[in-house]
Amino acid sequence: MQKAEANMILNLLVEDAKLSKTAREKIQNHYEAITNYINNNFNESANIYIQGSVNLGTAIRPINGSQDDYDVDFVVVVPNNISDTAEIIKNKIGDVLRSNKHYKLKLEEKKRAWRVNYSQSHVDIVPAKAKTDDSKEIINVTKKTNTTYVFIESAPQPFANWFEVKEHGKTDLLFENAIQRSNSIEVDDFPKNSRGTVLSKTIQLLKLHRDYMFQNDSNELAPISMLITILAAQSYKDETNLVDALTSFFTEYISKFKKDSHGNITLPNPVLERENFTDKWVEHPERKVAFANWVKQAKNDILSYQDLSPREYLENIQKRFPNNGKNVAKSYGNYMGKMQRAGDFSYDQENGFQIKPDSNTLIPKNTFYGS
Repeated sequence: MQKAEANMILNLLVEDAKLSKTAREKIQNHYEAITNYINNNFNESANIYIQGSVNLGTAIRPINGSQDDYDVDFVVVVPNNISDTAEIIKNKIGDVLRSNKHYKLKLEEKKRAWRVNYSQSHVDIVPAKAKTDDSKEIINVTKKTNTTYVFIESAPQPFANWFEVKEHGKTDLLFENAIQRSNSIEVDDFPKNSRGTVLSKTIQLLKLHRDYMFQNDSNELAPISMLITILAAQSYKDETNLVDALTSFFTEYISKFKKDSHGNITLPNPVLERENFTDKWVEHPERKVAFANWVKQAKNDILSYQDLSPREYLENIQKRFPNNGKNVAKSYGNYMGKMQRAGDFSYDQENGFQIKPDSNTLIPKNTFYGS
């Protein structure tokens, strides 16, 4: 199987795993409703903004939910001149949310957030305090420990700015070419536009594989999203298609780790060096083992296309990504079938299947009656 075909299948997989339009609308509605309620009922001034994968454009929907499920979190940052402790700030936000009969029934306290639970989705509201006059620089997020509340440093917006620079706005040229071809012959169940950069799609696909591999994990072994995001961004070399970007990740990721003075593996936050995203590996070495096993399995599942036929690769994708694989196979099958019936179907070793034959080998139109 050629790279162009594998790249199309992997892009279709990402497209199927993305947040749906309905989910994005729900996020917008919930975000506006909750932020408006906090603004109208919180006695302190605060800056509120979305953080995490939704802000980065790397969000995927939960694998066991519906097409319209989502997880999203945003921070509520009070000014740095407020003298309140972490516990007071956390509980003030909680009190505001509990004062709403709708949110009160759905509210759950997490270590760093207040979670509003919906059917298969949730919104995390993260209380924080600015470290400087700028609430979008480094902030102190409140965290509940076993005995007390503490502040921990975080930098969601500086990280988002760093990530945007890493992306370089590059989209998948191989897949965009396929989209243009599908538009010309009106292929059903095939994306009519592809939003997202090569880097964001790389991260989405890696997270999706992670979610499937660890879906029955009860020991918190799954690699955290920030670990995947940083390694993928630092391994990215401005590739213009998903297959090449994934190849770079599996080749380069190991070189992005560092070691501290005790010889422990570290992965610092690129915009907040004091924050280490492998800090739990010392206490839980089984998580480091799980990460290594996941990378090995992901590479085998995703980049095995060179040794497989298109049918075998699709079967493997359906096996590894069962909730998405059927949709991918359907979209890919419709695309290839209509391309062939259109009689505008050519092939070469470098680019795979193409609409415009030029000097390539033309695959004759199949009329199914011998001519």
